[in-house]
Amino acid sequence: MKKTSSILSAVLALLALFLPRCSKVGLDYTPARFDVAQGVWFEGEETFFLFWNVGSPLGLGPESVVEVSWASDEGNVAWTAPQSLSQVHRHEAVSCGAGRFCGSASPKLTREPRSVLIRVRYHRDGEVAMTIKPETYVIKKGNAFQNRSFVVYGVFDETNTFVQWRGRHVFPALRNEEATALGLRRAFEISDQSVGDIKNISGSNPYNYGTDVRCPQDFVPAQVDELLQTSDRAIFNRRAILPAAASNDSVCALAKVNDATGDFIATAWARKNPETRSAFDTLRSPVKTTTPIGFVLLPCRRSISLSHLEMQKQRLLLNNPTQICTDDFSQASFKDQLVGQFQQRISNTRAAGNDMTLSIAVHHDDLTGVLVRKLEDALAAVLPDERARVTPRVTGAFVFDSLQHIVVDTRIKNLVLWCPAAWLDPSVNPLLPPDESQRACPVLPDNLQLNVGPVRFSSLPILPSRQAWDDFVARFSESNAGRMTSLDALAPQRTAVSTDIPLGEYGWVTFFNNEQVTATSAEAFSYCGIDSADSTRIYFRTTAASDRALPLSSLPASHAGRPVPSYELGLAWDFPFLLRLGYETFLAGSANAVVATVPFGLSFSQQQSYGNSGWTQQEFKVAGALSQCTRFC
Repeated sequence: MKKTSSILSAVLALLALFLPRCSKVGLDYTPARFDVAQGVWFEGEETFFLFWNVGSPLGLGPESVVEVSWASDEGNVAWTAPQSLSQVHRHEAVSCGAGRFCGSASPKLTREPRSVLIRVRYHRDGEVAMTIKPETYVIKKGNAFQNRSFVVYGVFDETNTFVQWRGRHVFPALRNEEATALGLRRAFEISDQSVGDIKNISGSNPYNYGTDVRCPQDFVPAQVDELLQTSDRAIFNRRAILPAAASNDSVCALAKVNDATGDFIATAWARKNPETRSAFDTLRSPVKTTTPIGFVLLPCRRSISLSHLEMQKQRLLLNNPTQICTDDFSQASFKDQLVGQFQQRISNTRAAGNDMTLSIAVHHDDLTGVLVRKLEDALAAVLPDERARVTPRVTGAFVFDSLQHIVVDTRIKNLVLWCPAAWLDPSVNPLLPPDESQRACPVLPDNLQLNVGPVRFSSLPILPSRQAWDDFVARFSESNAGRMTSLDALAPQRTAVSTDIPLGEYGWVTFFNNEQVTATSAEAFSYCGIDSADSTRIYFRTTAASDRALPLSSLPASHAGRPVPSYELGLAWDFPFLLRLGYETFLAGSANAVVATVPFGLSFSQQQSYGNSGWTQQEFKVAGALSQCTRFC
């Protein structure tokens, strides 16, 4: 009666596990589930590896059992527990958690298995079971590193003097760590260690395992342990490699592993760790604040808007600027007059030794465009040649116009900032919709959302046209318009050996003082720019392609594909110069300070990242981004 009760309990438990069970919301089917169910047969080893990991929401108990069956030309194996078979290798009992069964087995099998099945029975005396067809792989005879279940290799310690020999399971769909976790253990031996320089390594065999049955004849004995034996994951040499072998890059040994056919002996290798150093430490920033040279272009025989003129001077912080009368701007000689005035002031200022920026207020009401076109022509006659000079030089020009204007002369389009910008908020001034002038001179605050005066702005009316200024003053008064507190043009200084390579429409890469990295063809580089945000501004070029600048991140691949003796390093700049300003308004008795950038050629509606990053840094770290392998690469 007691036996009948036990059988009945087992049947009820099986039904609870494998059949639908009721719930308040419907029926839930809770079968057992195999997370791992694999079989791998190695023809050359005559070994059939089995792996499993199965569980159930209701749990598996001590009476549950995993079983396998298969057919082969050697004979059929009926349902049996894999652990009960004779094993080629050692398998430890492992736990995968409560209510789960997992493990591995390695029975000897000389012929390929067919119709492989694996099942779990909730009770070993019961008939109810869940059966599945496991993933089954067949590995034919072949080379040791691809067609065997185990490879042996060595790893040097940090000092490149001690070797640790390791074994690694190799299965088609199971990682080494997973096979170990499922209980498989392998033993191996290491003997006859010798040192020398490795000649060839196959990309498909990074461990170089099993390339021969003996080490190269020109290798010399390492004079370390005669024999190492272990069934653990790895084992260290107890003695260091000979000091005389410090320049050799490899240790070769004979590795012996066993399988169902007997002992398998092949070469195993340990390669020294690459010796690396920082390819280059630091690039010093050449950026300095330039000296402004101020000009005011205005009619001398009449007045247009004194309020707007004073605002223009204040915004540019002009102190005793050179005034150029524009009453006769239509005359042919006017352009030459501008060129002469610019060159005279530049010549007088150059003696101070600092780079310069032209700062020009254009106060006018010419709607024909003749005046500004002649100003463009005059700037084109001065700026391109100046920019290419050695410091002290003129880096560019900042023009604050009474009207909106787009620079059309391609010779100076990337050398001149021309303002004003249109207001983006049509509720402030519906007569001034966003247009190309916004792209030519966007004033972008570091804080993109702030209040200036009684109106909320993302693009500040700091540099308004005369119409915008008059409209603003009429609505809110001059006291709300604020004042400029600082205006600095930053630009990289140039030496006698500096060269520039264009980068995009407005940017440049400048190579300053022959800062370079040297390397041999046997050396290699690695890039890790994640650790160094500075590295995105660093570029390189080669003598063979001196007119082409490439990001530092591509240097390792460039050297690996076509090595050259040296790589010159330079810094990328978004613009030829960067205009930074400080601005202050007063609202309800409190001061509101704004720090902003005036970048070249950016559409504010599409771009909120602009060029102030890096312009104020003193140095750029290369060490954290680019490493150079000098030996054992």
